[in-house]
Amino acid sequence: MAINYVVRVSDGENEIYYQRKKLYDMGLRFNKRAGRGDSFYEKKCEENEAHAIEKFAELNGLKCILIPEQYTRSDNYRKEFFKAQKPVNNALYRCAYCGKKFTFQQIQVDHIFPVNELSYSGIVRKRAASYGIANANDVKNLCCACKKCNLKKGTKLGMWVIRGFLGKHEAYWKVRHIAKAIAFWLCIIFAISFLKENAPEFFQTLTKLFLYPFA
Repeated sequence: MAINYVVRVSDGENEIYYQRKKLYDMGLRFNKRAGRGDSFYEKKCEENEAHAIEKFAELNGLKCILIPEQYTRSDNYRKEFFKAQKPVNNALYRCAYCGKKFTFQQIQVDHIFPVNELSYSGIVRKRAASYGIANANDVKNLCCACKKCNLKKGTKLGMWVIRGFLGKHEAYWKVRHIAKAIAFWLCIIFAISFLKENAPEFFQTLTKLFLYPFA
């Protein structure tokens, strides 16, 4: 089976501006990436054509990157994700990062291993493969995210990846709520024991206030 690539040609020793017509004739189209300050000519093609473009770029002093198509953003990843992802309750979806719930119209779909990192970093691809992910748009690499968390995460890795994989499972939030409740009551028990031993008069006053507030 032929491997498809996304070929991106950008400024190298020379500027793409002076080769724009030839690049256009070869089927590449200009793509200005908002917010990143870089731009390139881009085309999806099979391996032989990709290497031909790569050779052209090299001969003309341009930078050329060949990205396996599976490590680029697909057009239908959101649609495919929601085929597998069911709402938590009442048609609401939980953000994997903050735990808040949002409607279908409000929630976004995030790539846990960012597409940009998978596109350009072999190390990130290997790390994703250790999670059983060989495609950026695999449902295993997708999770629900609110707009705020999605913007905050951006292309970050580290703890964001761990939070994404844990937070996409509803069981994680149930365990987290239970753990918080246990921690709260342990603090209460510790505080009571501490006051009994170190401030008995103050403890008795508090006990009277809580047990007989209107006495």
